[in-house]
Amino acid sequence: MRADTCLLAAFAQRQVADQRGVTRHDAKEAQAIRAGNVLVANAPGSAFLESPALLGFLPALSRQLTGEELSLPALPTWWCGEHSAMEDALTRLPDCTIRPTYPGSAHHQNFDAVSGARLDARGLDEWVGRIVRHPEEHTVQASIPLSEIPTWQVNASGSKEQSLQARPVMLRVFAISDGAQGWRVLPGGMARVASAGQEITSMQRGDSSADVWALTNDSIDHTTLLQPHLTPDHVLQRKRMVTSRAAENLFWLGRYTERTENNLRLFLTLLYQAREQIIITSPYFVPDESMLYAITSATQRGVHVELFVSAIGDQALVYHAQRSYYEALLEAGVVIWLYKAPTILHSKHFSIDDDVAVIGSSNMDMRSFSLNKEISLLVRGKSFVSQMRDVEEQYRKQSRQLTSVEWSKQPLRSTVLDGLARLTSALQ
Repeated sequence: MRADTCLLAAFAQRQVADQRGVTRHDAKEAQAIRAGNVLVANAPGSAFLESPALLGFLPALSRQLTGEELSLPALPTWWCGEHSAMEDALTRLPDCTIRPTYPGSAHHQNFDAVSGARLDARGLDEWVGRIVRHPEEHTVQASIPLSEIPTWQVNASGSKEQSLQARPVMLRVFAISDGAQGWRVLPGGMARVASAGQEITSMQRGDSSADVWALTNDSIDHTTLLQPHLTPDHVLQRKRMVTSRAAENLFWLGRYTERTENNLRLFLTLLYQAREQIIITSPYFVPDESMLYAITSATQRGVHVELFVSAIGDQALVYHAQRSYYEALLEAGVVIWLYKAPTILHSKHFSIDDDVAVIGSSNMDMRSFSLNKEISLLVRGKSFVSQMRDVEEQYRKQSRQLTSVEWSKQPLRSTVLDGLARLTSALQ
């Protein structure tokens, strides 16, 4: 096997490793896909293709698979997981862009792309250290000035005056399968337009997008997935499975149910963004699978996670259901603090790194996520989080740490009772 093929296999193997810790929900999705009951635009495993590191292998892949050179040259790219490529890339940092190798992965480092030209000597030295410590997590790409397009902008002075201003732009085109082993690049595409003063386009930083149309004098393909215009035949009275009143009630039930999950979505997003530490305080901790997976995944990528709960409970079923999660949390490396009896710790908040804190009425349980009307306040600021740290330190002084050795000595009857309570957690 050629050296470049071996390197690509090593790079891909790290990406595939991300998919080992799947939940039962993921397994059900995979079964549905294999059975042919659902069509998936981006099949499981295709996230590998989104890695910028792949661009460094494209020239060799084209020669290996097609015997031809690329029609359009690939952007010079160095995956730092290859030692020689890392050494070469480090000498080019001032003229390059540093990107995460596995963007969006919960198991790898994630950060915004950084332009080496905007870094001073100290900043460059810090990034060299980060790359050397975790080379496979970083990909370096040559910085090529982007094309520019005219945009209509409001002047930054705050006045209502508007004018044409140039903005950097990047074109994204789309290709569709056109039969066995055939692909067709669609005309036009989507342009990503950078913000003022930015050299890199990033939708996460608030950049905008624009449709790109291609003009032609040839015949136009009018194929569309849009529904045809309504005709009288479409609205004729037909026998329906449910009455219109029942259908309307079901619609609003789903609408309001979806809204109640806002806290869960917010919490999951914050947990996956954590890079250093997560500290959770909840009197009733009965997470669903997605929440449990987010917490244990955090510890696997090196995030320090602590959980404050009460040593005793004021609701028997919830208390025992909560205990049923301790074993999985301890095995994952979560530090569990039990607030000493007879006090019940009823605080509800958690903090992410040194930047974000959430405080409110929501517990970490499905009743709060799906049934109750809760309110949560998200605060971003080091000073506020620092005050939260003082509060958490006071909790720590009033608590004792639960160890795996202690938990392994739980009597069988307690384990059975905890498991039975967990089975009914959705109804509690």
